[in-house]
Amino acid sequence: MQHILYLENAKQLSVNNSCLLIKDSNDQENTIHCDDILAIVIENIYCQITIPAMLLCVESKIPLLVCDHKHQPAIYCLDFYTHSELRKQITEQINWPIEKQYLAWLTIIRYKLDNQLMVLRLFSPHHLAINKITEYRQKLDQVNLVAEQINTIESISARLYFNALFGDEFKRFELDGINAALNYGYSIVRSVILLAITGRGLHPTLGIWHHSVRNRFNLADDLIEILRPLVDQTVKKMMLDNQQQFTRNHRQQLLSILHHPVLWQQKMVSLKNAIDHYLNDFVRFMGSECDIISPIIWSNVEYGTD
Repeated sequence: MQHILYLENAKQLSVNNSCLLIKDSNDQENTIHCDDILAIVIENIYCQITIPAMLLCVESKIPLLVCDHKHQPAIYCLDFYTHSELRKQITEQINWPIEKQYLAWLTIIRYKLDNQLMVLRLFSPHHLAINKITEYRQKLDQVNLVAEQINTIESISARLYFNALFGDEFKRFELDGINAALNYGYSIVRSVILLAITGRGLHPTLGIWHHSVRNRFNLADDLIEILRPLVDQTVKKMMLDNQQQFTRNHRQQLLSILHHPVLWQQKMVSLKNAIDHYLNDFVRFMGSECDIISPIIWSNVEYGTD
């Protein structure tokens, strides 16, 4: 199984004989082949990363994340130019039909609510919230919903969901341990989605629903929606409360999400591999090569299955 490198005390990341060379604060060196690496997260803001090391990560399609002083991923190492038909892919992306964008977003929100309900049934006794979200999910199956209705359903369901899962006092985007854990987990999943997007020759800025001029990753933030409940589930298992610090142990637990076993078209694969399939399905749908975007469904077996 590939490893996630969590470099908290790394002094330097460089290359030696086509492998990554990691030097720690005591000048101890460790060499690891890229085929054995699933992702790299650098927690030390003073770590020196050589350009050959960054290029090797890009060539090997290894997500490389550098965290800030608050331990949140702040830098993503991506290559936008490796696809052989980059201009063709981005031109097609710009010209995706509005109707297909609408249908894709509607499908994503349907799956998101399905997954939120799955998490609530697993953890929460709040039957009222489950019943209300179920009603909203049923409304998404109605025809002729306008974009504002989808947005309202998603927004209200999210508020019901988070309060049922983390308590009535919980507020998203507050400065507390739960929010720090959620943000970290979402960033980890987002990094893998970004790698899949750029690998297909698409540009992550060009979203189907998110269109902020200040957001570099609109498309990734569209596609991640169905996967957010997996992060929520992991954070819930940590038994964090609003007063607890977000620790190194919590961050390592969230990194293991990439190994989480999920079902993709009735096959058990790791989340990282499922994201590649999901992105391919999405692109085929937008190009009218298939009629549906298949969901990612996860199981509750232990991490480590592939």
